[in-house]
Amino acid sequence: RMVLLTADEQALRLGRIRAALGDTAEAVVLRDNADIYYVCGRVFSGYVYIPADAALLPVYFVRRPNHLLGEDVEAIRKPEEIPARLEARGLPLPKSVALELGSVSYDGVERLRHVFEGAALANATPVMRKARAVKTAFEQELLRTSGAKHTRVYEIIPRLYREGMTDIELQIE
Repeated sequence: RMVLLTADEQALRLGRIRAALGDTAEAVVLRDNADIYYVCGRVFSGYVYIPADAALLPVYFVRRPNHLLGEDVEAIRKPEEIPARLEARGLPLPKSVALELGSVSYDGVERLRHVFEGAALANATPVMRKARAVKTAFEQELLRTSGAKHTRVYEIIPRLYREGMTDIELQIE
């Protein structure tokens, strides 16, 4: 499976992104690992294309790893392939697109700007921050589980540490 979230959790997250996007743009293109993880529960090298229209599903443009499969996955070598792949799926190219201007490098943004040449640009960074700000019940449970694991680890550290031990030796223990 490409998406490692439940269908309900992903639908909730996509709904939040689309609500935060409003009328700002016709699509969001994500490249930042944290935002990609938020949308599908995994990290990959590539892009997530999310149409603002809730009737349309996201498309995952994957550079690496190249073994990810699914009807919503397009294996690409470079982002310049995205427009042709969208058109092959019968999706119109957006007249406006939101990019993560606050977390993607200038070169990365410029490259995507050329990929969507002629499209008006919007900033997806505040859109994603707003969508991710309030945690879902699923995310809250993950935070509780992670906190419990961290507590157990920190309870063990005093028994593992020996005076004169290096940081690396403690990490190995």
